[in-house]
Amino acid sequence: MTEPWNGKHVPRDSEGGVGGPNDATRFGGSGHTNPPDEVYEGGQGWLRRGLRRQRPAVLTALVVSWTGVWLAPWGALLGGFAGMLAAGGIATAWAAQHHLYELGAGQTVTVAGLGLGLVLGAVGGFLLTVLGTTLANPLAGAVSVVLGVVIMIVVTVFAAALERPMLRLRGFRRLSQDEARRVVPLAQQTAGELALDGIPRFAISDVLVPNAWAHLRTIVLTAGLLQMLDDAELAAVLAHELYHWRRGDAVGLRLLWAAALPLALMLNLGFWIAGSGAAKRASSADSGSGAPQPAARGVVGVIGWSLAWAPWIITRFVLAPMSAATQRRHEYEADAAATSIGRADALASALSKIGAFELGRTGWERAIVATHPPVSLRLEALAPHRDDDTDFQEVDFGRPSFSDLIRLFRSAL
Repeated sequence: MTEPWNGKHVPRDSEGGVGGPNDATRFGGSGHTNPPDEVYEGGQGWLRRGLRRQRPAVLTALVVSWTGVWLAPWGALLGGFAGMLAAGGIATAWAAQHHLYELGAGQTVTVAGLGLGLVLGAVGGFLLTVLGTTLANPLAGAVSVVLGVVIMIVVTVFAAALERPMLRLRGFRRLSQDEARRVVPLAQQTAGELALDGIPRFAISDVLVPNAWAHLRTIVLTAGLLQMLDDAELAAVLAHELYHWRRGDAVGLRLLWAAALPLALMLNLGFWIAGSGAAKRASSADSGSGAPQPAARGVVGVIGWSLAWAPWIITRFVLAPMSAATQRRHEYEADAAATSIGRADALASALSKIGAFELGRTGWERAIVATHPPVSLRLEALAPHRDDDTDFQEVDFGRPSFSDLIRLFRSAL
């Protein structure tokens, strides 16, 4: 049995650190102890655990965001435009000089020149921007990255310390007594089965869309999730989220956001000004409407997308893919944790009902969460083994091998 939950944090005797496991309610007499790799050494261990969960993406975000490399898409755009103008003028003059327009071939030459100029100019503009922001003053770049590291740590710690007030400002609330009577015993039972020594705080989002996600110190559940799932399914979702919380996945994602702070703020600001996309859908969901609102038009929309497009490209095609492999592995690990305590069927039933949870609520979050594995593959991993599984096992998409390229070239010739 665990100690009665009173909604208050119970501090540890030997561990400290803002936002770590010391914010959890202790279990008493459960007989469970943490595995060796689950022990945090105070706040520093809490941060180290999160960094290990997203190390490649965090390091890349620090370099890209704090040295100005994220301006490279603008360099590619301007370079492509300049290259297209230059190549178009050269191609047109060359075609006219050789009287190709009289034969009807001048337009083809001009289009080919424009395309080549666009590609070469974009590549050149991209490389010049990257080299200019990193090699023009390497010392300044190094200082900027170090400053980014300091800001990343400070922002993450403050985000943990102020998490509850910020959640309240976003419209979330505490559990009612009836909600606590249902959620907390399930969470305590599930945490005990996972051999965790505590549980985080909980918050409720009063929207009908079923969803759940882990913050640094809090797990947020939506009212729709509580209405749609039975107790067994809810316990399975809690097992999934408790695993994320205890392993530091939320810390890693917060470190990634703080490492890419200039990029993330510009992206979210652009989406907010444009009045469309993920930021608008999140605001409409928080208001309870559940339906996306129409996108802003005219000058305001152009301004918003002018701010957002370059950060979105860097986030979606650089940082998100780097985070994708670890994110997918973390999702499968959390599902496997629920499976290990006998909740595979309940989790599969919950996923079948709600489709997915941990959806993004801002432009930045949606770009990062887009790397989550599809529900169908998660259900496949949760399903019991069948005799014909190997007969219907498809090979994952991957890079073509050298032999594949040679075969394609031969077939083309």
